[in-house]
Order: sequence, then C-alpha cells, then structure tokens
Amino acid sequence: MYLVENMIELGLLEGQKFPTKAHKKVAQAIALCNPNVRNRDTLTDIVQAVLKVPTAKIKTIPYEKLVDKYGCPHVC
Repeated sequence: MYLVENMIELGLLEGQKFPTKAHKKVAQAIALCNPNVRNRDTLTDIVQAVLKVPTAKIKTIPYEKLVDKYGCPHVC
C-alpha cells in the first residue's frame, strides 16, 4: 500500500509529468492509502488512466467513468 503523497510519482512513466494539479489529486485520491493497491503495476495503471482524462473533464469525472472509459483498475 502506498501512503505518502509523493509516492504517486511512482505511477508515472519515464519523462511523464502530471498535466495539472487536479490530475495528480485524482490519482492520489484513488491510489493512496487504498488497501486494494498492493503493487506498483496497479499504481501505474491508475495513474496512466487518470492521465488520459482531458483537462476540461478531470474535475468532474466520476470514478465509474474512469473505470469504464479510461481503463482505470476498479480498486474502490
């Protein structure tokens, strides 16, 4: 399980950055302190799904849409 805010960076691929603070916050809300996120592959899958969300939609996207449309692992 990942607990520290900066651990979300482990889900980024080489050279990637979060496009907005909102993208990072969404990824943190899903992945950090979540007992269903047990390995780095799951963390990476979550972060990569969040990065696919357009900036205009990141603040209002429901979790279910992240799972269905953007391939976020269902960990909640």
